[in-house]
Amino acid sequence: MSVIGARGDRGSGAVRYCGCDGGREMSGEKRSTGGGSRPRRSDTGAAASGPALVGGAVLDALWRTPGSRPGGALRLFHGPRRPTEGRIVAGVCVGLARGSQPMAIALRVVFPLILPMGFLVYLLLWMVLPSAADAPDGLDPSADPEDGGPLPPVQPREVTAWFLLLGIGGGVAALVAVQLVQFHHVAVLPSVLLGLVIGLPCALLPSAPLLTWRIVAAGLVAVLVAVAAADSTASAPGGAPGTAPQLWPWPVAALVALPVVLYVVAVTYPGRIALGVGVVTVAADIAAAFPVVGTHPGQAVWISVLAAAVLLFGYNVRSRRAAQRRLAQESALRRRDRARQEVLEERSRIARELHDVVSHHMSMIAVQADAAAYKFPDLDPGPAAAFTTIRDASRDALAEMRRVVGLLREEDEAPEAVPQPGLAQLPELVESAQRAAADVTLEGGAAAAHAAARGLPGTVDLSAYRIAQESLSNARRHAPGAAVTVSLHRTPGMLTVRVANGPPAAGTGPDGPGSPGGVRPEGEPGSGLGAGGHGLVGMRERVAMLGGRLRAAPSAGGGFDVVAELPVDGGGPAAALSSETAQD
Repeated sequence: MSVIGARGDRGSGAVRYCGCDGGREMSGEKRSTGGGSRPRRSDTGAAASGPALVGGAVLDALWRTPGSRPGGALRLFHGPRRPTEGRIVAGVCVGLARGSQPMAIALRVVFPLILPMGFLVYLLLWMVLPSAADAPDGLDPSADPEDGGPLPPVQPREVTAWFLLLGIGGGVAALVAVQLVQFHHVAVLPSVLLGLVIGLPCALLPSAPLLTWRIVAAGLVAVLVAVAAADSTASAPGGAPGTAPQLWPWPVAALVALPVVLYVVAVTYPGRIALGVGVVTVAADIAAAFPVVGTHPGQAVWISVLAAAVLLFGYNVRSRRAAQRRLAQESALRRRDRARQEVLEERSRIARELHDVVSHHMSMIAVQADAAAYKFPDLDPGPAAAFTTIRDASRDALAEMRRVVGLLREEDEAPEAVPQPGLAQLPELVESAQRAAADVTLEGGAAAAHAAARGLPGTVDLSAYRIAQESLSNARRHAPGAAVTVSLHRTPGMLTVRVANGPPAAGTGPDGPGSPGGVRPEGEPGSGLGAGGHGLVGMRERVAMLGGRLRAAPSAGGGFDVVAELPVDGGGPAAALSSETAQD
């Protein structure tokens, strides 16, 4: 079932309902409790007794809970609103006139002329049309709907859906009136009015289900009273012979529409409201037929059981949807936590790797400072003391670095006993991939790798190697059988590492033909060449540390390109970082 639309709570934007599915359940919970976080006295929990709980639920269902659907009022056509000024009664005529004074005067004349139907329609419009104070139009017209700006234009399908619901309500009203006149001998005018009361609110069901139920429930009570009055009139002296007790006093169309109304209420509002709705429906609309018109109790019992089953089913649907939403929220939180954890792990791994590079430089400083006294025996006491201070500070820095790296290392992780690799070892990495039956080519061969590595800072050298290693591992995983090309380009201030692969061979790989290579979903374990990182997470962190730029995107031929630009002139995190990533 569709509806024209509704305005959400401020900050939630335009809410388009495409079904009676409970909508925004969290905001519904807040509205049903008065729009705030303070609970009512009747909601105070376990201390409330059973009768008090049921009584509070009945009061919530009948009066205390707003009748409109959580998320906003129904938007009729282009959203007329009842003004707060310049009105005679409730502002319905002025709101419908949309600023036209002659139209407002005409409507004020028409409504009294079609009494009592005009009064009923006016009352219905008063309940449906939102007030101008509730949805101010004075906001910036260019504002976004999520910031409380104007709603988008009404779509034709929304108007069609609303007219369809109105037509269904009119059909229900006609069937109710015909049954009351033909089978229960109720007068024509009361029958028509009761039919309108029971049928027309169906058009409000998607936007105001609780209000719809209130009107329909009151109409069913009025139907029982009217049927009882018609029976008493027929059995009065001088009237027609008395009739037997009514076996079926309810209009059939009303009982067909009632389960739909009950279901929508149950999936839209909390279980407390559904409990109150069930108690009132069973007691006032169904069970009351036994004392009022003499319906057999068994007839009322099975209809009451059916109504309770519909409410229970709707409550279960609402609970399941709420559980699914909570599960989705928890899954999203877990994914974010896992992503943060991967970033932290990758940073720790990078820090441990850089320890060897930095400690090498610090060791060289300490050794040179210690050897200065032997290389230059004629040093003055001042420079000699400076070299001694440099030596001691270097040794202290090395000791502190070992403590920090020890904290970053996992409990079961042993210190690495081999030097960290660099671009000089890139030819060996390519040969290892070729031995694994991978079609990998290093442009320029070993000479190009050694030329690019000459004079590189240790951090840049290590990061370039790891980026190439990670890209080769991902290409092997996601594009098995594809040709991979590794190229290095060195300028005085920049080192560019590019790893490009073609499309995977047909029928190979876990991702099937055409899967993008060269990039692994973040958080997925590495494979193949032993990169041991976290895919793009590791690449981003290494590039960000050096103040470079990373681009990872599909290529025109169906493959994937990874291009890392690493500054070699001392750029760091303070430098501008631009990381562009596109992934299918």
